[in-house]
Amino acid sequence: MVGIGAGLGMEATSCGALLSELQQIWAEVGESEGEKNKVLSEIERECLQVYRRKVDDANQTRVQLHQSVATKEAEVASLIAALGEHKLYFKKDKCVVPLKEQLAAVVPLLEKLQGKKEERIKLFSGVQSQIEKIRSELSEYSTHDDSANSLVIDENDLSTRKLNSYQAELRALQKEKSDRLHKVLEYVNDVHCLCGVLGIDFGKTVNGIHPSLHQNGLEQSTNISNSTLENLARTISNLKAERKSRINKMRETMESLCQLWKLMDSTEEERKQFNKLMSVLISPEEGVTSPGVLSQETIEKVSPFFALFYSLLCSKIIFKILTAPYLNLSRRWKLRLSE
Repeated sequence: MVGIGAGLGMEATSCGALLSELQQIWAEVGESEGEKNKVLSEIERECLQVYRRKVDDANQTRVQLHQSVATKEAEVASLIAALGEHKLYFKKDKCVVPLKEQLAAVVPLLEKLQGKKEERIKLFSGVQSQIEKIRSELSEYSTHDDSANSLVIDENDLSTRKLNSYQAELRALQKEKSDRLHKVLEYVNDVHCLCGVLGIDFGKTVNGIHPSLHQNGLEQSTNISNSTLENLARTISNLKAERKSRINKMRETMESLCQLWKLMDSTEEERKQFNKLMSVLISPEEGVTSPGVLSQETIEKVSPFFALFYSLLCSKIIFKILTAPYLNLSRRWKLRLSE
């Protein structure tokens, strides 16, 4: 019996002490060898079952650790590939390093990479959001939604190379936006000047192209789409054509008026009120910039003056014709008297 206990290796343990106590009890009781062997066999079988359970539990723990390490290393590998940060991770020799140490080593690295991924996603989101916003502003209709939920970010490629590509695209779009905005403002300024010269309602003119061109508030940014640029260019062309037509009409009127002044020997005081209009005669088209100088109202005001001077000229001519005989007779009498 002692041999069996020794075979189990229990003499130096608490189990061995219990076995010794059991043997003493058997000796006092006078238990048969067969019964003793039967009990010892049961004890051995039960011990083996306990060991097996412990081995199974330990094996399950090992499997779970293997799976956990493998899963986290797979996540690390995926994040490294997505971030393009291959220098961040150096794989250790699994044959030497215990599983718990492997797990303890990979968890901080995984957390670091996950944090880096979140930061990179924020960068991508910010850049892509700006790209979409500018694209919307450059498109025909500005319907950009500032919500980041509308963005689709490819989390499989968050590399700096990809980010640099987006940033380069953003810079190109920002330049295009700046160029277009500068062009739109230049066109709007031209329209404003032309409307001022022609006496046309500037607000109504640009509002017909796009309301944002005449809004001073911040609730809507200036529309810089191709359609707006094309309509502004077309409007400027039409206004310049109208300016040319009115300049020609005004020049014809003023030239005729100048001829009347010469015939009537008009004084400088009579001509002074037309000095502003006279500038139209000597200025190139682009130089005609005085507000209202070519307005319909101004043109309509000149016509009565022209008619008045023309009427006065006719009266003067008629007067000369009617008084000519008397003047001739008067000269003859003066000659006779002098003789």
